[in-house]
Amino acid sequence: FLCRELALVVECDGFSHDVAPEPDARRDAWMAERATVLRFTNEDVQGNAEGVVTAIRLAVDRLRGLKGH
Repeated sequence: FLCRELALVVECDGFSHDVAPEPDARRDAWMAERATVLRFTNEDVQGNAEGVVTAIRLAVDRLRGLKGH
């Protein structure tokens, strides 16, 4: 998921990222140069949705604070 306003990417990773780590690493480096990237495993999302939402909220609040300065 992408929030252009805050340059925030939220990614949910499944097992497919273990299959092709090199292309993922290049893509991850490209994204990290342009945005804050939050990455959660599918297991995190399914088993700890509240923690995932809290982490996203904290990042949004931090990025909004940085944008205001």
